[in-house]
Amino acid sequence: PQGDMDADCNMPFTNSGNFWPLSDNGIVNPGSTLVLHCDDGYGVESDYDRVMCVTTAIFEPPLLPECVELEITGCPQPNIERSQVDPNYGIEVGDTVDVTCDEGYEIRGPE
Repeated sequence: PQGDMDADCNMPFTNSGNFWPLSDNGIVNPGSTLVLHCDDGYGVESDYDRVMCVTTAIFEPPLLPECVELEITGCPQPNIERSQVDPNYGIEVGDTVDVTCDEGYEIRGPE
């Protein structure tokens, strides 16, 4: 059952993400738990990603989580079938990698 209109919380807003489940009318019923989902390239800044509407615009925990832009400090290992990549770990932005194809295969495309 829906709580009294005085007891409901307004759907919280955050930049670069959304709280789920979304509410069609912008109202969150007391006892409802919301989970923050950040946009691509963003992550949850706090140690928690869930909040619960307690009553009349009061969420627990009281400080809502936020999405912040992630800092890219490295690059993932390229996944190229039938090849070896050197270096195979610790690749940083701006690094160049060498790709060697397995026997019987050759590189196609820009080198």
